[in-house]
Amino acid sequence: MDLLLITPPAPRFTRESFVHLGPALLKSHLSSQGKQVKLIDLTARIRARIPWVDPYDHAVLLLNDSKDLSAYLHGFHREEIDRAAGRLWELIPARDRTARVIGFSVFSRHLLKPALAMAAWLQRHDKKKKIVFGGWLFSDPLYHDITAFPWANHVVSGPGEDTVEKLTNGEPVSQRIISEPLPLKTLPCPVFENEDLLWYRRVSIRRMLLLPYLLTRGCRHQCQFCPSSRAVPEFMPIEKASTELLALQETYAPDAFFFSEVNLNNQTMYLSELCQCMLDSGLRTPWGGFASLIGLSPTLIRLMAKAGCRYLQIGIESGSKRIRTRFNIFKVPNLPEVESILANLRAAGIRLNLYFMHGFPHENEREFAQSVDWLHRLSRYAATCVVSIFSVEPGTPIFLHPEEFGIRLHPPIHRNDSLAFLEPMFSLPKTHMVTIPFDEINGMNWAEKFSQNLRRQQSLQRFLTNEVYARHLLRISPCSPLYALKKKWFRPYFHYDVYL
Repeated sequence: MDLLLITPPAPRFTRESFVHLGPALLKSHLSSQGKQVKLIDLTARIRARIPWVDPYDHAVLLLNDSKDLSAYLHGFHREEIDRAAGRLWELIPARDRTARVIGFSVFSRHLLKPALAMAAWLQRHDKKKKIVFGGWLFSDPLYHDITAFPWANHVVSGPGEDTVEKLTNGEPVSQRIISEPLPLKTLPCPVFENEDLLWYRRVSIRRMLLLPYLLTRGCRHQCQFCPSSRAVPEFMPIEKASTELLALQETYAPDAFFFSEVNLNNQTMYLSELCQCMLDSGLRTPWGGFASLIGLSPTLIRLMAKAGCRYLQIGIESGSKRIRTRFNIFKVPNLPEVESILANLRAAGIRLNLYFMHGFPHENEREFAQSVDWLHRLSRYAATCVVSIFSVEPGTPIFLHPEEFGIRLHPPIHRNDSLAFLEPMFSLPKTHMVTIPFDEINGMNWAEKFSQNLRRQQSLQRFLTNEVYARHLLRISPCSPLYALKKKWFRPYFHYDVYL
């Protein structure tokens, strides 16, 4: 085998709930070159088990919480870490470990620590293996210095098809590779691992399978905290998208497609033409994805529903007009217009997941109360709601020009340490808060801001649990009591099949 590409396990409190697209695109490209590629997604393999007695789940928790991980990665022996990393390798058949190149696809910080521990464990047991890290996370230079360690031979930022192909051929490549995304029109049709898809059906509460498909890239809206704000919108050619979706429908029989990336209605004319093409082609699989409120006219909503749209994820962000203006959140109109659009979506049978955010720099109590009021008023239109804490992401406008937004970013804690990102201030998973720490200029310091955010998050989470979440379970229970039981006790993190 030429390449074993591993998606590391995500902790259960995160919402990674369906198979990921990047590895499937890489497999498609390499397979067309005659390479043998195996994809293994450890998140699904672990989540399909009963959490309270699952040793693999315990291993993931230990690797994410242990203070000894840095020492282990530096080469010191730590029995507990070594045992946990080895336990995760038990999920991978011995025949697959013989691959010439071992890759880790890391798209979020929640996956990073298990990936690093597994790589270090492998290097201790087989020093000849080529180990490569890739994924969205490594677009941040903060993580590039891991190539100083023997368990990280290469780090790829970007798609990396050519790089991985050279590695499987035994050709020399640089330790750090930055590759630009391929134009959407040149992307191959993704090839998924059937075994992974079976595991994801087992994870799903209703045994449903959602397949991702890259339909758009970038966003026409310029929210100053969003990593996509600097990308020029790009669209998959409609005929290519229609052909590939029909092929995926016939090959894998998914219950729904999830269209990425961040904004389905970047261009309303494109979305209208795509919906009409879906109707003409006979695509029968439901679909959904991320969308913005601006541009969702009653006519377009009806056409989307007719073409199979069954769910949308929509960012409301803040109920404060000052916050929305300050951070360029112009995708959200005033409250009456928002309610009108959401009512039209609900009437068309399109279920909604609404995203709210708090903890913006210099957000005062009155502005927070406005967001809470919006959450209370709009949640009745939604199947689910998500509330998160504002975070500063690398590459975003607020990261590049923090003083313009009234904040000062904290530097890495140990600049001479290639593993500085493992410090607690860079990763706070139990609060769902993963951000670069910052102080408000003439305002709160980071400790005060973090304490305030945590207190607010806990109060909002109680509302979601006691009202929004409870309403959803009550709606579901009469028609699917087993679903309600599983959702309550076994899969509280799983929310994508809620829409279906």
